Amino acid sequence: LVATGAMERPVPIPGWTLPGVMGAAAADVLLKSSGTVPSGRVVLAGSGPLLWLTASRLAAADVKILAVLETTTLLNYLQALPHLPRALFASEYLLKGLRLKQQVRRAGIPVHSGIHELNATGTKRLETVCYTHQGQSRKLA
Repeated sequence: LVATGAMERPVPIPGWTLPGVMGAAAADVLLKSSGTVPSGRVVLAGSGPLLWLTASRLAAADVKILAVLETTTLLNYLQALPHLPRALFASEYLLKGLRLKQQVRRAGIPVHSGIHELNATGTKRLETVCYTHQGQSRKLA
């Protein structure tokens, strides 16, 4: 088995086909290949290392990121604990991930973890990102 890199696994949400909604991998490829960044305000949502890598790179490119909405829950982290000893053998990857998270937080980007009920709304294009965090419905426009 040869693993050539990260693979985006998009999860369809209500409104995901609206103009203005883009996968993290697509945003990252545009930035790396042509220096193109999303215009206007950006909300990043999802889980895993690609979310943090994209957030870090976009922040470094001076993109206005309203928030990072992480779908990973505390329960997900607790369920991963039995795998920690093996993961420590690849500690450089763990450290890289922690550094990416730290870069995003140092950039002053709000991070909301454990979000759910994520959806994108708008009539002809993306206008609002709605989600639930800590039992409260929230909107970013």
